[in-house]
Amino acid sequence: MDIYNFNKHIAITFLIISPTVLVLGVTLLGNAIEKSKQEEKAARDSESTKIQKEIEDIEKSLNKAKKDGDTTEVYDNLEVL
Repeated sequence: MDIYNFNKHIAITFLIISPTVLVLGVTLLGNAIEKSKQEEKAARDSESTKIQKEIEDIEKSLNKAKKDGDTTEVYDNLEVL
């Protein structure tokens, strides 16, 4: 086999392999982006739930302070934030 045929076979092999590698890379990138979006959404939901709980705790403290007339617990909760 001469060098021309060898180069021709190598070029054909690369033409066959290159699209496969490209598709694999794009698929892996797409999967990574999708997983990242899901993790980010879960983190936002968790943070939102945490903030909502803190708001409810402060509201309870405020209502208790209005009834008792003692605001030290409210100030303690606000200082934590």
